[in-house]
Amino acid sequence: MAEANLVRAIGCLKDYEGLRGDGAYHLPVTVEVPVMQDKVERFMQYAEAHPEMAFRVEHEGFSEAGWSPVGLAKAGCFSMVPPNVILCPELAPYVKGIRGPYSRPTGR
Repeated sequence: MAEANLVRAIGCLKDYEGLRGDGAYHLPVTVEVPVMQDKVERFMQYAEAHPEMAFRVEHEGFSEAGWSPVGLAKAGCFSMVPPNVILCPELAPYVKGIRGPYSRPTGR
């Protein structure tokens, strides 16, 4: 995946969700853990449905809302990662980042 073609996925302090006019995929981050899990899941499903696109998850916005990489990992966010999603260096060491088809974790 060429770096220039990556769509940034960032945390957003407003209630925006999805691909926006600024060319980034926004994830609302001022939410409780179960809601955050659902938002991340929708993003992963979107990424999987668009294999022609490549996404890079940035820690920007998540940290501003108090989400640390460890906190995101403990919440189960980003535990399954489609092949066209790259996790930023701040997040990657703390999550499993299993590559493959995204599927909702069982037991929730």
